[in-house]
Amino acid sequence: MKILKREFKRRIDVHASVVWWNYWDIEHFTTVHKAYTNVKMLFENENMYIVALTWRLPIFSFFKSSGICTTIKTGKYKLEDYQSTFFNIAVKTEIEIEEIGEMSSLIISRYQFFLHGWRRILAPFMYKMMAVWNQKVWDEDLPLKIRRQRVKEFGFKDFKGLPDKLEDRESIKKWEQSLPVPRPKNSPINEYL
Repeated sequence: MKILKREFKRRIDVHASVVWWNYWDIEHFTTVHKAYTNVKMLFENENMYIVALTWRLPIFSFFKSSGICTTIKTGKYKLEDYQSTFFNIAVKTEIEIEEIGEMSSLIISRYQFFLHGWRRILAPFMYKMMAVWNQKVWDEDLPLKIRRQRVKEFGFKDFKGLPDKLEDRESIKKWEQSLPVPRPKNSPINEYL
């Protein structure tokens, strides 16, 4: 077996709780990320979620794959994600979000691909694909994180919106994100719950 590892670090000027929200907001997968074509929640609580996913490869987008993804909260702003990808390749992803300042964060993404048997020949391709995938997801999520930061600074609350009066629109004092991230009861990703 060959274990292929790669790490990416990215800095963003948003609060760590905004980045954290992005990793736990499952509804955005199919609307923001072009690679994901179907997501269904199988289980979730305040520490983990399990979803059935269908996605396209970032380089060969005509090729679809499906699998189960289990994401576990391992600390404040830390998670581990386990899934089986195309050709039944097991993948472990660790995400760590560090608070650099009050409104700035460092995101550390660590990928491990476990390549068994003939899949070892895919190592050079997988190494390059990790960079393409990480960049693509970063580019797609960036506007979402920035927008969320801006509306939260004006007092936005999920399912309530902004305060009606302009004078009531002030920055939130407590930057926290409770889990699981709320979503409408009729959300299509709830179909299996």
